[in-house]
Amino acid sequence: MATLLSTGTPSVASLLIEKVRKVVEDGIEKKTTSFDRMEKKPPLSTNSLGFRMPIQVEDNASEEWHSDEGFDFAPVDVPVWKNLVITYTRVTKSVGFTGDVADLDKDPDKITGMIGLATAKSTKKLKKSYNRMFFGDGSGEIGRYLSGTGTTSIVFQSTTGNFFGARKFDKRARIQFYDSTLATVRNSGQIFTVVSVDRAAKTIVLDAAPTLSAGDVAVFANSVNAAFNGLGNIIANTGTIHTLSRTTYPALNASVLAAGGAALSQSLIDSMINQGSYKTGEDGHSGESRMIIWSPVQKQGYLNLGYDLKQFVQPGAQKLDLGFDGVTHGNNPTAVDVDCPDDSIFMPDFDYINRFELLPTGPRKSEGGGILFQRNAAGGTGHSDNYNLYIVGKLQIGSWNPALSGTKMTGLSVGTGVNPHIA
Repeated sequence: MATLLSTGTPSVASLLIEKVRKVVEDGIEKKTTSFDRMEKKPPLSTNSLGFRMPIQVEDNASEEWHSDEGFDFAPVDVPVWKNLVITYTRVTKSVGFTGDVADLDKDPDKITGMIGLATAKSTKKLKKSYNRMFFGDGSGEIGRYLSGTGTTSIVFQSTTGNFFGARKFDKRARIQFYDSTLATVRNSGQIFTVVSVDRAAKTIVLDAAPTLSAGDVAVFANSVNAAFNGLGNIIANTGTIHTLSRTTYPALNASVLAAGGAALSQSLIDSMINQGSYKTGEDGHSGESRMIIWSPVQKQGYLNLGYDLKQFVQPGAQKLDLGFDGVTHGNNPTAVDVDCPDDSIFMPDFDYINRFELLPTGPRKSEGGGILFQRNAAGGTGHSDNYNLYIVGKLQIGSWNPALSGTKMTGLSVGTGVNPHIA
């Protein structure tokens, strides 16, 4: 006697439609905690001439005190004003697909729109890069060479200088290498493609073997010194900010506390905040625009300081909770950001930091008003059944008073209790 089976022969499998969850999950971390905080404010417009922000960098130094009658007035002097100027940098990400995909995207029998999904996820990935660059210095560095010159397997630093190892690399990314000053391109400017990434080993495999020297840095192809200013350059006391030299005009220096390899302590955080008072003239109390930002490594270090001090009061039966349900310091809120360097803590004042835009980030429109650009044919003068989509942003990050943009601490020791390089 024949019996229908759910599987096997004969079965009803041909009569069933598989169950599909109509949500496409993203398995890759793309949190943008710090950039989101700044992005809450509307952007300021800029153009190729720049956004000009006048600032006083030197006081009128004329002053004399006299005990005698009929004194001479002090010699004249004047305040010194200069212009901080912010122009924009340009960033782009491209998406390619065939004409078949464009046609299939019109089919109602699909889980989700394919072109729309690819565009949204690519835009979100670009914003993740914004968050990473938000902690940088405008150089565009994504990794710093440690070992492997002359081979395709390159190991990146993770304990000094650059603590990210291979975390900022993606398969198929196109990169170039420069010396530590970013003035000399390595390998005659050759562009390498990332074949694979091993985050746990802090290693990437390339399609060719580069020749590298100690301290060399990796950047996205054609992107050296083209990223926007980040907190690494805005909250700083060296270099140039918005075309002005901090050496020439120390009034542009923000407060930076060098920890010198010390472990995080309550006292060090207080020192960072109180040292910043010499720039602001205010007590280092909390404010709505200020926030302590640290990596999970330094947050864990802070929690470790509190465990021995925590007291447990049990007035009645309750669940056991040996942790903390929130972390502040001196009533200053804190935020974890995995893109914050593990040896640093930032305390930006978002009242003094903003983004300046010529073009909001999004798909570039074609002459016909759509977002698809048909590719030219591989040969001849016609076109191919392929399309490109270009996501473009033209923006910059800056401060109209860098000395008040916040304070930071650098050179903290990095604990071993939290591993940032998990696969």
